[in-house]
Amino acid sequence: MPLILPFSLMLTEAAPLPAIHADTFRPKQAMATVARTSPPVIVPQFPDRGRRATIAVEALGGGQTLWSGTLRVAMSSGASVSRSMNQAPPYDCPGDERGRYRTQQNSFNLNLNMQNYGDQGTSYGFSVNWQRPDDDCAEAMVQRSVQLSGTTALEPGKTVTLTGDAGLVLKLRLASEEGATARP
Repeated sequence: MPLILPFSLMLTEAAPLPAIHADTFRPKQAMATVARTSPPVIVPQFPDRGRRATIAVEALGGGQTLWSGTLRVAMSSGASVSRSMNQAPPYDCPGDERGRYRTQQNSFNLNLNMQNYGDQGTSYGFSVNWQRPDDDCAEAMVQRSVQLSGTTALEPGKTVTLTGDAGLVLKLRLASEEGATARP
């Protein structure tokens, strides 16, 4: 549980201090001794620091599987997947006498992380981005992109299905969850 310490600052207008010259300054004989103590040491508590989870992921877009597999996340580190493919279109575009080199570009990026909101429990952050060509033979080289991001709670064995634009679907299932583990 985080420790929150109140802090306030009060500014007041004070009368100017008289000038003191080194040859006229004499410290007072009786000076009060002030006992100084060190401030308390604040040690942050991370009870979930060692927790890990394996998440089964299925990402679909345009009627095809963009990526499917499992990813492991922990409180201290997330997981990501990136795929990119560039290739020639499957056919020649009509009216393209200039012989322009056209390339189909497709990419997929997925990021997952584990978050703890104290009393609200653990949730999982996700961000998925899918890019694909608009039309192979369009006059302008246009890319379409769709992104889906947010947080969700996951329960063991239950699949959460998240839907974005352009048929983007992200399915997440908490496959396993474990506490802190030491290296064997």
